[in-house]
Amino acid sequence: MKRLILFILVISSAFYSFAQDFPKPTYKFYGFFRNYSIFDSRKTDAGTADLSLFSPLDRDIDANGIDQNAQPSLQMFAITTRLGVKINALQYKNLQLNSTVETDFNTLLGSTAVLRLRLAYVDFIWKNSANPKSVFSIQIGQAWHPMAIDIPYSINVERGMPFNPFNRSPLIMANYSMNANNMFSLALIHQMQFRSNGPGGKLIVYAKYSLIPELLLQWQFKAKGLTTKLGLDILTIRPRLSESKRLVSVSPYVYANYVRGDFAVNAKTIYAQAGDHISLLGSYGDIKPEAASTYTYSPMQSSVSFISAKYGKKYQIMAMLGYIKALGTSEDIDNYYSSKKSLPINQMLRFTPTIAYNLGGLTLALEYNITASQFGDDMNKRALYTSNLHWIVNHRISTMVKLNF
Repeated sequence: MKRLILFILVISSAFYSFAQDFPKPTYKFYGFFRNYSIFDSRKTDAGTADLSLFSPLDRDIDANGIDQNAQPSLQMFAITTRLGVKINALQYKNLQLNSTVETDFNTLLGSTAVLRLRLAYVDFIWKNSANPKSVFSIQIGQAWHPMAIDIPYSINVERGMPFNPFNRSPLIMANYSMNANNMFSLALIHQMQFRSNGPGGKLIVYAKYSLIPELLLQWQFKAKGLTTKLGLDILTIRPRLSESKRLVSVSPYVYANYVRGDFAVNAKTIYAQAGDHISLLGSYGDIKPEAASTYTYSPMQSSVSFISAKYGKKYQIMAMLGYIKALGTSEDIDNYYSSKKSLPINQMLRFTPTIAYNLGGLTLALEYNITASQFGDDMNKRALYTSNLHWIVNHRISTMVKLNF
């Protein structure tokens, strides 16, 4: 009995000593109040209580020759107000553990705004004691899709979408920094809130039962105010559970950002295939099977680009220019799947000049957004309009009041 008691005391003492090496976790709460007032010159295809603009809607001419979508609107919302906490959970030798949980009120239950989960992830960070600039990290949880992290300079909710990806998803992402200049990343991504479309609508099952997570590879280079990224995103989905046939889409991209003093400019271009799950233009179509065969699939291809810039600190001016060109599906299709009311679209243009005043944590901003989409009357087998092409334009004016805390 004495030996057992002595053993328990020794083990307890060892665990107590080991625990002393770990400092207590620290917590940093953050967030902001944000309110938008928005005027639109016509009906739009938009999300987040119509705050997040995708495209103006095409003409809807009634029996009297009146366009039912030529209806201006005015709205005000504070539902993007945000709360979050950053946790420095563990520091032991070369290992550091950090975590972030973030939420906002961006989900409407009827007419009531309720909390929803935006981010919830943990970072495992290992630093090389012999070379502090050599770092390996793994991020696990719900986080921004790597293609959506870098955004144009603007104040809108959509962060440049659909000229820039918009997506938060569960993922496992590994980053390896060889030095201060080069970082290589690999991510395995699963769909949750942002999903691919298909025969049954926007469902998680297409990704879930494909058994192959979305794969992203990226190289980042930094030097003297310049950051560049070169990446490749590969999505594999299974649109019909009754068949084993999968759709594989490949989307390469390039991003660059340059900062000097109070001036900054960035740009991104993507050759996108079936990019609806990351809020880009285009989904995919299927080709009906012949006797004793299965459906085959063809992704919508599009060229997606933006360039933006900002200048100033207390008084800021910003602007973004975006352009999208639909390139059609790679093969003739029989059915085209899209969850957007405004699709398909042959081309899109957007220009958003912005002025902002910053005083401590307070930001007052005014933004003008002109978005033009090209529609038509007849769609060919590649999901492109071929006749009576016409542009539909929406003018949006937004004011924002934001107070960080």
